[in-house]
Amino acid sequence: MEAQSFFYKNIAVDITLRTHSVHIYFTEKLWQTMLPHYRTASLQIAEMIKQQFYQKYHKNLLITTKSLALELLGHILAYKLLQKFKKHFPFLVNEKLYQAVKSRALQIDCGEKGHDKNRWFWDFFALFFPAKKSIRL
Repeated sequence: MEAQSFFYKNIAVDITLRTHSVHIYFTEKLWQTMLPHYRTASLQIAEMIKQQFYQKYHKNLLITTKSLALELLGHILAYKLLQKFKKHFPFLVNEKLYQAVKSRALQIDCGEKGHDKNRWFWDFFALFFPAKKSIRL
């Protein structure tokens, strides 16, 4: 599958779409653009991803906007925590492991139920995600 891009506030968001999943390639520049309203930004990006999916497959991606947004934030915040840990405790960080975790955090794989083994986790915590169900772009 080939990657495609859309723009969020003039920053390219690279994604790969598959019939039951989306793969987002996250960058530091995108995170800086999302701040300080990362919750709203993640919802907007999630809706834009779902629009891209619909345009390509003429069907809805069967992941709620909140669940998709929360998965984005979960991966991003895990990466940011990893960066802080490496900065403050460099002697405890194995570089090979750091690079593997970084790669996993910055390439976010989001699949529908039955195509993503941890979809239940994001769906469950999305119930508590304090944001509007739909955001106007």
